[in-house]
Amino acid sequence: MKRLLPMLAVAALLMAAPAMSLSQDQSQNHNSGNIPDSAWPAETGVFTQGQGVELAQALCMTCHSTEYVSTQPRMPRKFWEATVKKMKDKYAAPLPDDTTAIVDYLTATYGVK
Repeated sequence: MKRLLPMLAVAALLMAAPAMSLSQDQSQNHNSGNIPDSAWPAETGVFTQGQGVELAQALCMTCHSTEYVSTQPRMPRKFWEATVKKMKDKYAAPLPDDTTAIVDYLTATYGVK
């Protein structure tokens, strides 16, 4: 039993070493775990033209690619209202208090026809 305990301790250290090394590498190479902006490809997509497109470009692209929005299934206004509300309330998206204009754009452009 006396020989088993030191061997278990060494085994535990060996198992923990890769995880400790990985977390150190990540913090050194990625600014405390964040991926540097230069690592992301440049956004080349654009939102579909329409009244309010400037709002989508300025507000939605803070977090999303244009493809993320444009590939959503076509949904009714209530969906877009709830989605914008969720982005603002839950994820602290930098949206204005009155989100009518952005919801109008999303509904008209990506909503149910």
